[in-house]
Amino acid sequence: MDAVFPITQRNGEPYHTLSDFTRLFDQVKSGRYLLGQGYGWHSGVHLTSKMVPWGKGLRPIQAMLDGRIVAYRIHPDYQTTTYKDQKLRYSNNFVLLEHEISAPDQKDEEIFKLYSLYMHLAPPSDIGANASLTTRYKLLDDGRNVRTFKFDSEPKKSKLEHKVSMSKGTVLEYLYAEEKATNTYAIGNEIYHMIKCRIIKLGESPSSAERKMKGKIVWFASGKKSKFNILEDPSVMVPEAVSEPEWMSESAARKRDGSVVALPLPMPPVDMDAGHIKVKAGDELGYMGLHEYSNDVAATKKEDNRIHIELFSVAKPPTF
Repeated sequence: MDAVFPITQRNGEPYHTLSDFTRLFDQVKSGRYLLGQGYGWHSGVHLTSKMVPWGKGLRPIQAMLDGRIVAYRIHPDYQTTTYKDQKLRYSNNFVLLEHEISAPDQKDEEIFKLYSLYMHLAPPSDIGANASLTTRYKLLDDGRNVRTFKFDSEPKKSKLEHKVSMSKGTVLEYLYAEEKATNTYAIGNEIYHMIKCRIIKLGESPSSAERKMKGKIVWFASGKKSKFNILEDPSVMVPEAVSEPEWMSESAARKRDGSVVALPLPMPPVDMDAGHIKVKAGDELGYMGLHEYSNDVAATKKEDNRIHIELFSVAKPPTF
């Protein structure tokens, strides 16, 4: 059985060690396992956009293990509550996965079942064309350049490695969309704002140089008069919607009325795949949902995007 961490790094690469991933929690004061901030039982961990800004609309939450979806809830939009006349939005959407593990030596036929829960997933209204954050952009004309710099450094003339003209239809992924981060760089006699991107799709007629750029981290001139006047010019680029996770297009995942849907157990000899949604480790499950809250008497509104993750079993784990 394959296993991955529930989110990748900003550049889309996986975390390679446990210490690399758990370092995300070093400065976190809440959302930890066992005890919450109020010293009450907390059965999972939180990932938030304050810890991983790329978890908001850029990098999806992914299944940690191979398995199947046994239950889910999809509200089409955010839920709301009121605190001192302040309207607060949140998501209670979730997906529950079941996993089966057998003894490593294969001599023992005992199967151990465990479950992973992913709560507060963003609703369909915050994915795709209507998402609150745009992370992908498509070029509408030819001749726009991307640049790479030695050692993946910030834009500097002395470290310029490649400059490649990209064709119409190229899709760029803005890696710092949540923070709106840019770096300045001189092109000719003009100062431009540059954004760090990844090329995720080549254009209509890519050159050999362009083909080498697919998947690479590059810098793109997003603006001259302002930070984003090029990026937001509809004659140059248009937002490219992020697709919903594949599992949400399955016939068994059609309900989007906020009800909890439990998928039936596979019962031989009928079709074992009927009405079930299989997932592999690394498959997309959704994105962190918006969480608006207030923790003072003045009802000051705060927000982040977050996911609550649990890993548990009903039976006592066997000794393998």
